Amino acid sequence: MRMRGGFGAGGPKNELVELPSDPSGFVRRECPGCHRTFKVRASRLDQGLVLQRVVGKVSHENAHEALCALEQRCCPYCGAGALDDAWFTAEQRAWLDKRAETLLLEVRYEQLAHVERTLADNPSPTFLPVRPEMPDCTLRPERNDMRLVPLLCCGEELKVSESWLGPVRCFFCGREHELGATVIRQRLEREL
Repeated sequence: MRMRGGFGAGGPKNELVELPSDPSGFVRRECPGCHRTFKVRASRLDQGLVLQRVVGKVSHENAHEALCALEQRCCPYCGAGALDDAWFTAEQRAWLDKRAETLLLEVRYEQLAHVERTLADNPSPTFLPVRPEMPDCTLRPERNDMRLVPLLCCGEELKVSESWLGPVRCFFCGREHELGATVIRQRLEREL
């Protein structure tokens, strides 16, 4: 999500707010049921979900413009289903909520600073706007971990934990895929 405008009347500026992806282009997700993490390939939908999460915390007249169509997804491990916006990790949710809080402070400051900038129209303001401080909060870069699993049903791929030995369900349609016997045998040989 790109946001235009500077922090605290700093002038026009673009800010990129996005979830980090690993070198292969996969973004971490967390099941809202079992809380295990996995990765799916980053897509344009992620931009809409990030925008929806951030601006959903800031009240404004055109909130409906940030809404995106949500679909039911399925956990690759436990099979639990939830809508697209429920799969953020705890760290991602905290970071996006903090960014939304900062955006709200920026909007309030700009509204109050407008009076100061138009002082000729109102020479006796009863308040002094205080520029909010930009918090130092970033998401750490995404590690290149987990095992790649092709999903033949939807023509997609996802990454699951190296230690997972059970069947993998498609994140997109929920169809169950057995992991290859060779992969399981190789993993067991490494552990012994």
